[in-house]
Amino acid sequence: MIKKRNLALDTAAELFLTAFNGKTSEHGALERTEDAHLDARARWFRQTFTGPAHLELFAGISAEVADVLPGELTELLDHVFQTMARAIGTAAGSMVSCDALTEEMSPQGLETVAYELRHDSIEAGSVILAVPDVTITFLADAIQHATAAEPLPTPLHMDALMNVDLPVSISFGTTEMQLADVLKLTTGSIVEFNHMLNEPVSVVVNDCLVARGDVVVVDGNYGVRISEVLSHPQK
Repeated sequence: MIKKRNLALDTAAELFLTAFNGKTSEHGALERTEDAHLDARARWFRQTFTGPAHLELFAGISAEVADVLPGELTELLDHVFQTMARAIGTAAGSMVSCDALTEEMSPQGLETVAYELRHDSIEAGSVILAVPDVTITFLADAIQHATAAEPLPTPLHMDALMNVDLPVSISFGTTEMQLADVLKLTTGSIVEFNHMLNEPVSVVVNDCLVARGDVVVVDGNYGVRISEVLSHPQK
């Protein structure tokens, strides 16, 4: 059981590390460390997830890291946790999505993973990921599910999920019809949708609305030029 918990915590640590560094590579990269201290100026954020269990994660960002990274911390963490949610959901075989990110007080009594942000080999500040027991248990079960009940020698890394196929579809709109009207449909019938010609179409991945764009033709095939990526995928 202890080995499964450690593996689950390491998996959360690797997913967070990969997602964070994928967004901040030009301004530094996180590296795990044995210990890190956050002072009173640090900001703590709580991310809850919608899924088969009540999951949550906490991230503490030191003031030094906040000064180095561009943009809002909430935007960065939104990206990080959404990426983690997709990876965890894929591994668990169930839908996991992010609720609203909130700023909280420092959590107490949780398992933690410490990181240092380094830029050009210089330490720029500390980041801490805090993981509640229920999330560790869920991750342990997800790892077991993803590996057909065989233990992993190493944490489940994001790279292990990058080749998973997800269905991508384009939605031009929706409508509701009475059964009697559906039965009257024949060749040549026209069904009107709640979608204007000048409105962007919806890009749906694994039953979630993730982006919007404009229809284009590429080498005789239809395509979509992405005009907007949603910060929170919608069911």
